[in-house]
Amino acid sequence: MKRAITVFLAILMIVSIFPFAASAKGNEYEKKTDEELVAEYNAIRLELASRGYTAEEKRVLFDDKDIQIYINGEFSIDDGWLGATLSIPVVIVNKRNNNICVQMRNTSVNGWSCETIFSASVPAQKKMKDELVFELDETDVEKLSDFEDVEFAFHIFDDDSWKDIVNSKSIQIFAD
Repeated sequence: MKRAITVFLAILMIVSIFPFAASAKGNEYEKKTDEELVAEYNAIRLELASRGYTAEEKRVLFDDKDIQIYINGEFSIDDGWLGATLSIPVVIVNKRNNNICVQMRNTSVNGWSCETIFSASVPAQKKMKDELVFELDETDVEKLSDFEDVEFAFHIFDDDSWKDIVNSKSIQIFAD
């Protein structure tokens, strides 16, 4: 009886895999041009990135059908030539067919209004890593343990024509 069930399951696995093998062959990659293959490859990479396969436990800040921005690492406070700054690493995924620029507006840290250093230009159909940087000189934050929350909105526009694409709602991130 066990042998019959094993044979049946093996046949069932083979039959269930067959449609996937046939569909992969149905794409006929050998007939596609290099440009078509590169475009398909880039589209697949962008889709996987937006689904989160490149960042474990990603924290999505903004998700539109064509643009996604998510946190991609640990927050840090650095003391550089600008003074103390809070840095939040992000990934920006641009699925649009035009270049975009992403900036921040209405920023605050722990309720203190502050300046930012962030303007990311992302080419069409690409993704990039960057950092949201908040200047802390005018706040009560001196070390990471002082950090309670940050608030801001994204301003996203066409990088070539400067036409607005979207202004996000206010985004608030709280300390873990």
